[in-house]
Amino acid sequence: MTLREHLDQFYRQYNIPENGGVDDKTFEVPLPHLTLKLPNYPWRKRMLYIHDLEHVLNRQDTTWNGEMFIASWEIATGFYQNFPIIVFPLWTMGWGIWRHPKTVFTAFRNGFLSGAGYSVGAYSVSLFFYSLLLCLQFSSLCCFIEKWYVIIR
Repeated sequence: MTLREHLDQFYRQYNIPENGGVDDKTFEVPLPHLTLKLPNYPWRKRMLYIHDLEHVLNRQDTTWNGEMFIASWEIATGFYQNFPIIVFPLWTMGWGIWRHPKTVFTAFRNGFLSGAGYSVGAYSVSLFFYSLLLCLQFSSLCCFIEKWYVIIR
């Protein structure tokens, strides 16, 4: 299967809108006792594919545990350089330290050891025809982006 097929399967499996909802005007953040409906800002749209691909490559679901893992991994790999989107991973990782410290520690360690760095401002990338196996041969999604991706927008 290609990375695009894995991503489409991920969207279907977790009832995520087509293309991750990148074209939607708003997005929802489900919290324990309420759901926040927020504007889908351009800075969020630019990083959405990358975030979703991280779920696929790290084999993480969209539960809070999976989101805490991805948020911690992102921070360890330099995602903090992408303001204002960093607000979401910081908040999620902070909550994770309190609720699931082992998940946060494991993800942060994995991200830090990957040697990745976020230097991509891609809105959408044409890597989806590569296989998941090929992507996993690289230490991280970010390294793959820097070496192989072609920005299409």
